[in-house]
Amino acid sequence: IHVPTWVAMPYQHAAPQAHPQLNPLLNAELGHQPPIFFDLSLYTFEPRRVSSSNSSGVPLRGDELSQTATYPGVTRMVITCDEIPGWEAKLEPYRERPSNSGYLSVPTDNSPAVNAPITVNDVLHAIHRSLQRQITHSDWVKLSNDKATAVARAYTRRCRTFPSTQAFEESQGVKKVDYLENKYVFKGLARHRGEQGFEHLRMIVSRK
Repeated sequence: IHVPTWVAMPYQHAAPQAHPQLNPLLNAELGHQPPIFFDLSLYTFEPRRVSSSNSSGVPLRGDELSQTATYPGVTRMVITCDEIPGWEAKLEPYRERPSNSGYLSVPTDNSPAVNAPITVNDVLHAIHRSLQRQITHSDWVKLSNDKATAVARAYTRRCRTFPSTQAFEESQGVKKVDYLENKYVFKGLARHRGEQGFEHLRMIVSRK
């Protein structure tokens, strides 16, 4: 198996064997925190790499986004979030990609790129697109009064961040991201307790 440059190798005198791991740009396991700032409430896709010397960050480069999301790589992934019961971002191979598909560049076996693994870009885009979808009327009526009030407050806050009237008009309506209330900053992914693989992951979020 090809070992990406970002994979942490154990210190051994014998031939080292890398253990399965998440890309550092996504990893929230065992106390890790990805070195990125990604505001999920923004209608634009703007993940940024941050550092101790640059807290505002710089946009992730193409070579960073194109890195595999996991080692070993996977071609199917479902991401959930404790803050939004029932929500998931799903990445899986597709044969014909409809224009409104939320599934990203994970090709099928009969695609030119056979079994290409899911990338950092795939993961972040899938999360962002899924959370930026408007909720339905049936979604709204299922909310308790307290939750509906909190979601409406989050929607109002988000509307105030739009840079222009056009952006506001294009992004009207309560969206899934508003269910996060004030925890709309991506803090990485982690495996569910007891799981060894990367096909089911939890998204960690926090306040800004």
